[in-house]
Amino acid sequence: MSKPTIQKTANASSPTKNNKDDDHKTTTTTTTSTTELSAGQAAARGTIMTLVLRLFSFILSQYTFRMIQNPEILGKANIQLELILTTVLFVSREGFRLSMTKNLSP
Repeated sequence: MSKPTIQKTANASSPTKNNKDDDHKTTTTTTTSTTELSAGQAAARGTIMTLVLRLFSFILSQYTFRMIQNPEILGKANIQLELILTTVLFVSREGFRLSMTKNLSP
């Protein structure tokens, strides 16, 4: 983010007037920051972060699968999680679908 800089300007009043308000005039100017990313750099960072997160997720999943001794536990947990996922997706999609079908114009 750019920070405003304050610069003092010269007093334009005549030397015979003694205006205290005119003695301390300041103007603010903004400077542009060079730390902004270009679109290509932002896309590259997003792609790299996506790959890192997917790799991290894969490693944690593999570790979890190897630590489970009984495969029946994994099956039961998978069924329950799939049911929860399906329910949440249905509720969110249904609400979105209903909101999009309403006619908001008078």
